[in-house]
Amino acid sequence: MRELEADGVIVRTVSAETPSRVEYELTALGHSLTPILATLHEWGARHRPGPLPSGTPDQH
Repeated sequence: MRELEADGVIVRTVSAETPSRVEYELTALGHSLTPILATLHEWGARHRPGPLPSGTPDQH
């Protein structure tokens, strides 16, 4: 996660609450990876050996 943050793919926000909470959000650069990840997902769906286990989402 730190590397993705350093590369500008995500933004890390630490809350001032106790206990502290850490949230991660995609940046515009991170969102630009969506088409690439969707293509990888589709490739994997075509080449997996069998159906997904019950309850596993099959869509991106």
